[in-house]
Amino acid sequence: MKDILDLVERFSSQDQANVGGLFDPAASGNSDHAGAISAIHELISNEEKQQDLADYRKFYNFEVDILDEHGNKKTTLSQRIQTGSGGEHQIPFYLAIAAALSTTYRLHETMDGDIVGGFSLAMFDEAFNKIDMAKTSTCMGFMKDIGLQVIAAAPDDKRAVMAANMDTIISVWREGGAVSLDVAYPKEKGRKLLTEQMDEIEAMV
Repeated sequence: MKDILDLVERFSSQDQANVGGLFDPAASGNSDHAGAISAIHELISNEEKQQDLADYRKFYNFEVDILDEHGNKKTTLSQRIQTGSGGEHQIPFYLAIAAALSTTYRLHETMDGDIVGGFSLAMFDEAFNKIDMAKTSTCMGFMKDIGLQVIAAAPDDKRAVMAANMDTIISVWREGGAVSLDVAYPKEKGRKLLTEQMDEIEAMV
């Protein structure tokens, strides 16, 4: 697509008379941009490629920069995906989802420090399945700080970290055709204790 990009940039910086369009004499084989114009003709006349061009998901290519606590760029998401662990791959996506939901719900902080903006649900299935307990707790803390109400389905080995960050834990298990529920409401003291002992708990899991 470089030839097409060059044509667009030149067309933007000069008038059409100097560059020529798709149906001008400048579109002849002797034109500086003959290759680009030929490629455009092929794109708009090929039905399969038209469908590809109409796919809005391909309109933009985004990159996520990863910064340190001082705002200095450390790496990018694409670089981290190539070298990081499974959990390191997931964390940026959870943060991006949280930020997108916050914007969608129009969450904002009042003068009193309260977060307002509605129901603000963030629902996840098999939540944080490849992320260690400390990073899971950090992700959930971020979501809570920006005003999201997280509802997450997770396996038993995530119970401790969920209890450290959730107000309500509903355990569901099935024996034959019978389904049982147990509801727990972790207190602040218990959540704090679980958070302090996170490393020890993870070593036992």
